[in-house]
Amino acid sequence: MTLLLLLPSTILSACDAEAPEAVPQAEAFTQSATQVTFASLESLGSHRLDARIRTTATVEGMPPKEAEETVSLRWRDADHWQVSRRRDGMPVTDIVAWEGRAWTSTGGGPLADQGDAEPYRADLSVGWDPWRRALGSVADQLAFRPLGTESIEGRPARLYAVESAQPAGGKGRRIERVEGRVWIDELTSVRLVGDLTLATEHRGRTQQVRLSFAVAGIGEDPGVSPPAGTP
Repeated sequence: MTLLLLLPSTILSACDAEAPEAVPQAEAFTQSATQVTFASLESLGSHRLDARIRTTATVEGMPPKEAEETVSLRWRDADHWQVSRRRDGMPVTDIVAWEGRAWTSTGGGPLADQGDAEPYRADLSVGWDPWRRALGSVADQLAFRPLGTESIEGRPARLYAVESAQPAGGKGRRIERVEGRVWIDELTSVRLVGDLTLATEHRGRTQQVRLSFAVAGIGEDPGVSPPAGTP
């Protein structure tokens, strides 16, 4: 399965942003985005979701440790989908659901028939969100400044700058720096596109996370195919 992060060209150029909306309205909308479930993503119909998470961890006196994780979801419907995870370019897991059955592979090995795909779909519904996967609990300490609206995949989306909302003097990971943008679908509150860099510090350990993701090909054939030899 090809891992390709597709950022729509429309978001890479300067946009004609509308006047920012009232702050209370913006806060209510972005709050709804934090409550989005996998069912919200399903409601988009067929699509592709690609995400890349690059992490650099540094402890004083030690060389930095870097890691990259990529996730690629191809969704046609609840009975036909596939997901692939890679770490530092190496295969971790692959799951193919076809006609309600699941085939899995670990470490790049051959796909093995696992029977009913529902347990794998249930796992996907819990861990699908790259935002939460990359940012963890710090995601709840971010703020969103409205920049206007754009069309993403032909759908109206609200554009926000991501900023820190961490209270002073709090315990745990301290946000040192955050910058980025996120495009949120007006109809479903699903985060359609995002590019974010977050740097934190905790007990002498600094960590920088660069997250980029995009939902693309909404309503198109996502390219899900049955395992070889499947009737």
